[in-house]
Amino acid sequence: SSAAEEPEAATMDAAPTGEQAAGVEDAAAALGIPEMARLASRLGCTQGEILRAAEIDTSVVAELPEDMRGAVVMAAVSQVNLDHLRRPPTSGNQQAASGGSAGASDAGSGAMEIDAAVLEALPPEIREEVLREEEQRRR
Repeated sequence: SSAAEEPEAATMDAAPTGEQAAGVEDAAAALGIPEMARLASRLGCTQGEILRAAEIDTSVVAELPEDMRGAVVMAAVSQVNLDHLRRPPTSGNQQAASGGSAGASDAGSGAMEIDAAVLEALPPEIREEVLREEEQRRR
């Protein structure tokens, strides 16, 4: 919690964007959440970008027992729209044009708030819970 109170101390001796982002990236990867790694790969972004979009603090997640991290993080991530993180793959752009974005928009038409890639990355029991909550919210 003290890091949040003194942001200038964390950035003073480092390049604020480059090294700080790399630090968040290392921390995100160090959490060891395979679902988040798969989601980052599908979206074409980094795990750190997903955590920042969901406003998740890696130090808080690191305090959780390892067996709970994935469920907690992916449940939080499932509530966030990650479309702005979606990047076309650097190779094979035709795949992104035909399959990648089309699948996401088809799935998104029913549940606009929940990204299809996020749902796919969730463990099955959490995916079902998220879908149930979304269904109840729409009623």
